[in-house]
Amino acid sequence: MVTDPNSILFTMDLHLDIPYHFLDDVRKHCVQSKVVYTPLLVRLSCGATTHQLSGRWEIQGYGLMAIYKSDWDRIGGMNVEEFKDKWGGEDWEICDRILMDGMEIERLKMMHLFHYFHTKKGLWTSASNTIQDQSEQYWL
Repeated sequence: MVTDPNSILFTMDLHLDIPYHFLDDVRKHCVQSKVVYTPLLVRLSCGATTHQLSGRWEIQGYGLMAIYKSDWDRIGGMNVEEFKDKWGGEDWEICDRILMDGMEIERLKMMHLFHYFHTKKGLWTSASNTIQDQSEQYWL
């Protein structure tokens, strides 16, 4: 729905606590035709809060992503056909296309950016839930 090629798009998950400096960091680290920004967040453990921290830096996923609309269009956007009814892999797939286009992906730890714990149980019912099942085991 965004039409301005000079706008920055930001894909993100739900269940986030976003710091006041979030938009400034996105603007600073996203460079049109050159750099896509994917900040690292703290994935909070079950029961943890921003005042009682327990968790880990999320270094595996690229679910949070800032990219210019012109770059998004050039690489073909999100692959909604292959990933419309399964969880996992869509962020790695788009990263492959970004890198093949010659752009860089900048990853920095963003202080005070937290993802609250939630179960994934029952979110998808297809046979592709193997990744989901493995991630549930991590929190046991």
